Amino acid sequence: MGKEGTQHAINLALQDPAEVPTSSNGKCVACHVLLWTELHHFCAGPTDHPLDALSKDEIVATVDVLKAQGKIMESTRFSLIELHEPPKDEVVGFQPDGPMRREAFVVVYERTSNRTFEALVDLKAKAMLSWKEIPGVQPSLLEDDAKILEQAIRADLRWQEAMKKRGISDLENVVILDWAGGYFGLRDE
Repeated sequence: MGKEGTQHAINLALQDPAEVPTSSNGKCVACHVLLWTELHHFCAGPTDHPLDALSKDEIVATVDVLKAQGKIMESTRFSLIELHEPPKDEVVGFQPDGPMRREAFVVVYERTSNRTFEALVDLKAKAMLSWKEIPGVQPSLLEDDAKILEQAIRADLRWQEAMKKRGISDLENVVILDWAGGYFGLRDE
């Protein structure tokens, strides 16, 4: 599953948790979205260890808690929903079938107000532990960003003219992809 599929799975959790995609072997897609919203984990059913990736049910529960707190709306986009790792002493001292902390760290983007928030959700207590705005930042690229980029490029008369100069007249069949720049360790960066 690529970037669009991952973002789609997260956004489906907003509208209908039952529609979050599962893989062909029945494992759920854990929407662990890192820098470029790439899928990181597949997980199955209940968690057995404090460092297990979030399950589908935990992702849905995270969204439900934020909904219940009035923190998300139709325009809300999730850039990241991942396990907030417990303290090392809890991991080292973990006993199978013993209690374990399960928390989700979330990055939320509100495009309409251009605001980014971070949240921490306690999945055992079904409670929001924290919610804070992170001023002056924007999360990693989202599916919506790719659509905005493509629309802007397609509408640009300079791009249309450049394609025609290269003998490309069927612009609808030109694929436009968004690839974020990055740091590559070059001396001039």
